[in-house]
Amino acid sequence: MPLSYIVILFVFLISTALQAKETITWVKWKLTPEYMETGEFKGQGFLDKFLDHTIALMPEYEHEVQF
Repeated sequence: MPLSYIVILFVFLISTALQAKETITWVKWKLTPEYMETGEFKGQGFLDKFLDHTIALMPEYEHEVQF
């Protein structure tokens, strides 16, 4: 009986690790008009929009965006 508990726990831990999403870190630089980090048009730069589109195409990953 204890062996079956160990096997079930092992399978549970392995399946959780396999389902974890990998993280992609996107790095933006301060270069207008590609990325706009402040002001009236914040987040509306050319590459801001392209990055949003790219992230939407890859839902299987966790995405992190940094300046």
